[in-house]
Amino acid sequence: MSTKKWLLTNGLGGFCLDIKPDTQDASGHLFYLPLKPPLKTQPVVHHLYDQVSWQGNWVPLFRSDPGEKLWKIDFRQKDGLPHFSCSNPFFTIQKVLFMVPGQNALFIRYSLSETDHTIAIRIRPSIPLNDGVESFKDWRNVQHATVNQTFFNLSENGDKQLNFQCDSSMEIIESRNWIYTDEKSVPALYCPFAYATQLQSDKPVTFRVGLQSDANFNGQSLFKEEQIRRERIRIMAGKNSKSDLIGALAIPASDFLVQFATQKKRKNLALVTQFPHPKIEISAILQNILGLYLCTGNVNLSRDILRGLRQSAVNGVLQPLTDTNSNGLAAMDGLWYCNAVFTHLLVEKDERFMADEYPFLLSVLNAYLQNRVPGCHFDEQDGLLVTDTCANQIKESGLIRWKSAIQAGKRVDVQALFYNALCIILDFASRLKKNDGIRKLQHMHTAFRKNFLKTFWLNEQEYLADFIHNESVDNRFGSAQLLALALPFSALTEKKSRGILEQAKIKLVTTCGVRTLDKSHPAYEGQHLPEKTFEDYYENQGNISIWATKLFVISALKNGEKSNDIIHLFQDLFNETVKNGDRYFSENRAGDPPHNTIDNCASAVALASLIEMVYALRADEAFASKPS
Repeated sequence: MSTKKWLLTNGLGGFCLDIKPDTQDASGHLFYLPLKPPLKTQPVVHHLYDQVSWQGNWVPLFRSDPGEKLWKIDFRQKDGLPHFSCSNPFFTIQKVLFMVPGQNALFIRYSLSETDHTIAIRIRPSIPLNDGVESFKDWRNVQHATVNQTFFNLSENGDKQLNFQCDSSMEIIESRNWIYTDEKSVPALYCPFAYATQLQSDKPVTFRVGLQSDANFNGQSLFKEEQIRRERIRIMAGKNSKSDLIGALAIPASDFLVQFATQKKRKNLALVTQFPHPKIEISAILQNILGLYLCTGNVNLSRDILRGLRQSAVNGVLQPLTDTNSNGLAAMDGLWYCNAVFTHLLVEKDERFMADEYPFLLSVLNAYLQNRVPGCHFDEQDGLLVTDTCANQIKESGLIRWKSAIQAGKRVDVQALFYNALCIILDFASRLKKNDGIRKLQHMHTAFRKNFLKTFWLNEQEYLADFIHNESVDNRFGSAQLLALALPFSALTEKKSRGILEQAKIKLVTTCGVRTLDKSHPAYEGQHLPEKTFEDYYENQGNISIWATKLFVISALKNGEKSNDIIHLFQDLFNETVKNGDRYFSENRAGDPPHNTIDNCASAVALASLIEMVYALRADEAFASKPS
């Protein structure tokens, strides 16, 4: 089985290496493009077979079979861009892959050194046939070919095309090769054309693969601009955080930002929170802007995201940014918005910003109190929030299920978020000397905290229940309750918080991060699961989550733990972070050793969580800088 290592994304498209074990093969360039941007992607190029010719024969580049010594192949990351070097005694060829924000295209740049001769270079891209040969018949229809580009139809009406281009004159060679893999009777890949050009030491050549045509693109200029953009991000983030490691992490983290039209037809900024299966979810965006932007010094960008969400809101209810059925449970969106605003205040200390946001926070709170937020309502008996995990499913009658669903229940993280939001609004009111309706909110605050602890605190186990439905109590020890400790305002006493942390060290903590579930629970699954199964069970199967690890780290620091002790607990995770700071990280790992990654995704959640952890621990000398 191959291993996918994510190297590049711009939020819309993305690229990874599909590496076969025990081989030196860098040809598996699995390239995804958003055929229905920004939420639906599909792999459009599976391999890029590089070849060079300097003595009449074509020789593969960046691939060596076991025992071969023709090439010395090296790989490194520089400012988040993958650089490949392929050397022999006569010359060296370097390949750099990059993407430009907002363009649905991958650029492959080749440069030649250590020789004065001209070298012929040829690439042969292969198109994956995931759904069979006939479903890709339009790909084999070349609409047009010129001296330096070809066009392939991706749809029957021709409104979307795949373009192969070069910024130098190239020869287009028809190959029409079918590639069979794994001894299957049906071909898995299709190579319609090869593209050849000349490479000289002073003239780099750039190929472009994308959905839009740009006949006059200049690869060298685009590459320089992208290098400058990434260097600026690194310098700004490192200067603001006083950490070279955060500066390195900020580069790939910046690639998840996208701009798109909302339901109100505005152009808003948002975050695609993972790749290659992109999601745009309000709660995830609000959870991550602290790590991605505030910790790295890009306050204006974070404010722009908040402004777009606020402008799209209706009567205090944040509206889905994309299709409502794919946006997940919206019950926590407004609560995370309150937390994001308070986080801004802590970082910026801008009283004017607080005054501007306060009226909207009140409208958000009123939306919850009046049961206008889809997916949740208040229990009339204890005043706690009941959420419905089926809230975004619509019946044939068009009525949204949110009060009568069987799955309705009380989640510990939702109660913690509401209590935190209530405290934030009371804190703002006190700072701004606002008195209208505050006494009522103070009474609600007291009653909510009392009922929250009365309902969820398990006296015998000395931790919080995970989920409650009527008389049924889910008393698993999982990572969800860590949110109740990590938020700025916690309903728990210091003694209760410390007790939960001590149990988490025993039941959840590994050197690679925090598990989502205690190993002794019957639902625990610590091994690698098939991807489809994993999507259903990852929240409670016991996988290691970087998000949960962040919650533990913040909670531990709040409760007086020393930075050195925390770093020692997660030594393997932090060693990997320091070593690979300019690369993408997966959010989830297997709960059992060797804790392999199990989702093969580039995750904004993981990067944001790592940045927040390093930022919080930055006083420690271990994170003062990132080793070269």
